[in-house]
Amino acid sequence: MSKKLVVHETDFDSVSLEGRQVVWMMTPETAGTEHASVCVVSVDPGRKAKPGHSHPLGEEIIYIVQGKGKVKIGDYVSDIRPGSLMQFPKGVPHMLFNTGTEQLKGVCFYGPEAVAVGYEYFEDMDF
Repeated sequence: MSKKLVVHETDFDSVSLEGRQVVWMMTPETAGTEHASVCVVSVDPGRKAKPGHSHPLGEEIIYIVQGKGKVKIGDYVSDIRPGSLMQFPKGVPHMLFNTGTEQLKGVCFYGPEAVAVGYEYFEDMDF
């Protein structure tokens, strides 16, 4: 695949998961990336992005562009809103919770692996 240098969110189908939708925008398959992937996540009002999970092979960073809510990273809990930037260290369980009335939307960056594979799930994780 040749590298795509510019893509748009509407170029891709959304994947529905519990309480949220994910649009994978830049991955090795969609854009020819080698060391990172990017997706957009939208969490429905009043919902949690369950199950909690971690990324044993890399880190994730999420930048919030819309809505408000909470994030849980390990045992740490914080309020989030547009402009919030969160770091999820390798192997640390995390989860988002939309406490607002509109979509909680964030841009997710994964690295150094080009694909966010090898998720470890934590079914009992909650706020």
